[in-house]
Amino acid sequence: MASEDIEMATSAAEAQAAAEAEASETQTYSADIRSLLSQRWIIPATARNKDSLSADVRIRLLPGGEVLDVNLVRSSGDRAFDDSAVTAVRSAGRLPVPSGALFNSHFRDIIVNFNPQMKGQ
Repeated sequence: MASEDIEMATSAAEAQAAAEAEASETQTYSADIRSLLSQRWIIPATARNKDSLSADVRIRLLPGGEVLDVNLVRSSGDRAFDDSAVTAVRSAGRLPVPSGALFNSHFRDIIVNFNPQMKGQ
């Protein structure tokens, strides 16, 4: 019985370590995507002093990171701001993504929040 307990504990520890590694890798790729989009994003002059603006953009990706589709899923209420966020994604063309199962489970269809604070990241 003790050897079964040890095996179960080892299995649980391995599963926990794998989950933590996946979460860390997901966070790394998410930060890389935000950084790249931040560099591409040009906030319109009419929205530069409006720190409360925020828009969510859905991005559908192909394996390899090529942008397949972009659409606005939550508007900021400022059309120029929203359009600039969508344009930033389209101009990127390809985003840094992992391959395999991690891409399929976390990066095939993502939502990115655009807000003025994003430019400082």
